Amino acid sequence: MREIVFDTNIWISYALGKRLNSLIEVLKKSDRKIISSPELLNEIKNSIRKLQVRKYLSSNRYLQLLRLLGAFTTEVSITTQGAKSIDVKDDYLLNLCLQEKIEFLVTGDKDLLSLKFYGGTKIINYNAYLKIILEEIADLHYKEFLPSGILITEMKPEHTSQLEALQRIVFPSLAENELLHADQYKKHLEIFPKGQFVAVDGSKVIGATTTMRYHYNFTKPEYHTFFEVMGGGWLTTHEPDGEWLYGIDVSVDPHYRNRGIAKALYRARQHTCKVLNLKGQLTVGMLNGYEKVKKEMSVEEYYEKVKQGEMFDPTVSVQKKVGFEIVGLMKDYLNDPTCGNAGAVIVLAADKKIE
Repeated sequence: MREIVFDTNIWISYALGKRLNSLIEVLKKSDRKIISSPELLNEIKNSIRKLQVRKYLSSNRYLQLLRLLGAFTTEVSITTQGAKSIDVKDDYLLNLCLQEKIEFLVTGDKDLLSLKFYGGTKIINYNAYLKIILEEIADLHYKEFLPSGILITEMKPEHTSQLEALQRIVFPSLAENELLHADQYKKHLEIFPKGQFVAVDGSKVIGATTTMRYHYNFTKPEYHTFFEVMGGGWLTTHEPDGEWLYGIDVSVDPHYRNRGIAKALYRARQHTCKVLNLKGQLTVGMLNGYEKVKKEMSVEEYYEKVKQGEMFDPTVSVQKKVGFEIVGLMKDYLNDPTCGNAGAVIVLAADKKIE
């Protein structure tokens, strides 16, 4: 995950209310982890004590800043040494940036700003960082109109009732606790709004996809069920620093299929991968064709034939055509007899285009 350090002067400027009242909103909108250290926190607290003595800062504002630091920063101990800055008091900041591979050091210190870069860290002022965040937010506003007039766009709370109904239409044989409901969709929008998309025909929701960020080790593949990986439907398993975009589902109303809607939803997911600098998409595709041949072969045999292109699966083979690569079998993934309860682990690298 991309990481950032705010210098003491940024936090103090917020505490004093000078030009930085937007800081809380910036912190909420940024996907970067904010790193602090004992040295930085002590410097902030010492500076605040001086301000309190001078009656420049109220007790309420002081407590608000402490809560902000607790809510948004991750504290690490600095073990790296050797950095040399213009002002020796700033050495620890540069050591922190080197150690944690910090993307941005945001500061108002002229000596630090004069360096521009230190190692792989870009040193910028608050206004420059605000501009970066605003540009990234603009990039996340996704819309694609298909030739049929269908719009692919970001999911919103007003879509959630229709989304619950769509689940029952698209996945009629899925267990009730594995279907997504309106309240759960609302929670998804709280947890990871950038990863949720819908397809709409006018005001009618006719397709959707739900995703989250996730860590996955392909050298030591983990076993999980569909219910487990989606946090029982609440997406509480979302990992804010996960390097993969995990697809929970893609659904399209049967009356609207074969119009490129599913492919367009995958494109929207690729957009999220690009904007958030993720490795790509990861999901488990349901082997929906297995039910027709389950008396003739095991699910393992069916999986291998689909992987080698010897058999066509109505879900996974289509995902292969989109560009996904089959990398593993996940048995007992969900409760659905049409796929023998199994799915194929598939990935799509972020740099692949979906035409």
